[in-house]
Amino acid sequence: MISIYIPYTPRFFAVNMNLFILTKEHPDWFEYQTNISSTYGSFAHCIWNGGRTLYDDGMTPELIENTITLYNSLGIRFRLTFTNSFVTEEHLNDTFANEILDIASKSGINEILVNNDIIENYIKNKYKNNFEFIQSVTKCERNIENINKACEKYKLVVIDYRDGRDDKFLSSIINKNKAEIMLNDICNFYCTQRLEHHKDIQRIILTDLDEDKAKEIGYKGITCPYKIHYDGKLSLEEFKVFIEDDRVGSLTKERFNEVYELGFRNFKIVGRDFDDYVLALNYAYYLAKDEYKQKFLNELMNRSVDSILEALEDYYLY
Repeated sequence: MISIYIPYTPRFFAVNMNLFILTKEHPDWFEYQTNISSTYGSFAHCIWNGGRTLYDDGMTPELIENTITLYNSLGIRFRLTFTNSFVTEEHLNDTFANEILDIASKSGINEILVNNDIIENYIKNKYKNNFEFIQSVTKCERNIENINKACEKYKLVVIDYRDGRDDKFLSSIINKNKAEIMLNDICNFYCTQRLEHHKDIQRIILTDLDEDKAKEIGYKGITCPYKIHYDGKLSLEEFKVFIEDDRVGSLTKERFNEVYELGFRNFKIVGRDFDDYVLALNYAYYLAKDEYKQKFLNELMNRSVDSILEALEDYYLY
């Protein structure tokens, strides 16, 4: 059994629900027995968010509650990406962030991605045992001693994508059940600006995308010179060629299998800035057996919303 952690945005409703349905209706299509443990993300205008810039998604508190309740009712945790390292005490009173927390706290099963002690301590003090905490990859922590200490403190620690290729590093992780391996980061494997890019994104998120205010706190508008581009809707075979380019930070499917053999069972699939087809390509490439990949992709993309809602009726926990 592997646990996977999948990206949330409103536009991923169909592809994510179709993936969930496939885990129930066609478990034999999967390379490994697969559980969707959580979906991770945040909502536009939330200044505690980090990792990816989010643009207006039309999500009101009512829609946010409906969304989190839907995932939770299927046994999928909602993991809030509250990873903005520039949040200070003065930002803890942000009305929208606290509304999201109040909503997410109700089920008692949801999670928080953190890299900022101020946010972490605030949530722990306010909500006691309502959330579990995961150390975010945006911390860019690559010291193995610090990783092992974090594994003792947190439910999970997301491992930097550059260390997923290193057997020596991975073998040095004492508690492999506490490590979450990134499968498909498309940043260049050789990028030297990863941490600075994260911080730049966090600065503009903190100002709710106001560039002038963001520049006052050091925003540079970094454009990654290492980014690798691809155009159009790739076939599965073309996508495989892209993923297996050494410059791409993703693990190949073969490397995924090797990491599994090393004893790791928690895997993150990135994609909050993908479109739904590219995310579906990633799901099919990593999760499906070779003989089912095309059928898997077709099912992810072609099921109607009405048929999704009908199928979900069999799987609600409450």
